[in-house]
Amino acid sequence: MTAPNRKERSDKKVRIFPYLTQETYRKLNRLAKACDISPHELATEMVEALVANPSFINWIQDKHRVDASDPLRIVPLVQNGKVSY
Repeated sequence: MTAPNRKERSDKKVRIFPYLTQETYRKLNRLAKACDISPHELATEMVEALVANPSFINWIQDKHRVDASDPLRIVPLVQNGKVSY
């Protein structure tokens, strides 16, 4: 039973489950072992780095043909060394 006025934590994690090919998982696992971290930690670091990379953000949208005039297209802004959108 949860309290009706209970606030959700601001640092709450969201769980996602990407489906990887065996080849991609093998590469991820091998790189994780080389870095002495778990494949989950490595994948999390990779995703965090990619969503903070303006070049990747533009590349992935171009790859999926998101038109520059599309109102849903993300325009990354770099302010004080941090990417926001």
